[in-house]
Amino acid sequence: MRGLWIGLAVFAVLAVVNRSLLFVEPWFESADYAVNAIQIERARHLQAIHGNYSQFDFYHPGPAFFYVYALGEQVFYRWLHLVPAPHNAHVLAGLILQCFFFGAGLAMADQWIRRPLFIPLALLATTIHLTLAGSAFIDIWPPHVLLMPFFCVMVGAASVAAGRIRHLPLTVLAGCSLVHGHVAQP
Repeated sequence: MRGLWIGLAVFAVLAVVNRSLLFVEPWFESADYAVNAIQIERARHLQAIHGNYSQFDFYHPGPAFFYVYALGEQVFYRWLHLVPAPHNAHVLAGLILQCFFFGAGLAMADQWIRRPLFIPLALLATTIHLTLAGSAFIDIWPPHVLLMPFFCVMVGAASVAAGRIRHLPLTVLAGCSLVHGHVAQP
């Protein structure tokens, strides 16, 4: 439950900081994003069967991220009219997913570390690092979307290995999303 609150807090801050990019300025796909938009459209019609394409003439394993973006488009753009363009909805859905995995990973780590300043210091370090590193949360480029599921699976795997079996379902979910994201993950 704590992970959910952490994820929601991070989402709220990032949504406010990026409100213009998410809710005001319409984003339109080009280049790789346009190709992925076709896959997202297939997912919206429940027809996507593989992930994004590779420059080496194959497709990555799974369409899970495309289905998340398609759901975001359906809810945030088509039903709620919360965002000005479909791509904005894809980014918003991706942001929610990233914040979920980030919050879950931090909450699992916090259960082991148990220091009152761990969460604030971890959030500060993350803010500094990701500000310098770029737009890992506000992007649907496949390498970026794997960052927080990878963080969550690493923390979860360490936690499960140390005996916290209750972290296994979340670890498996994060691991499965990694497998869906890129052929190198398995």
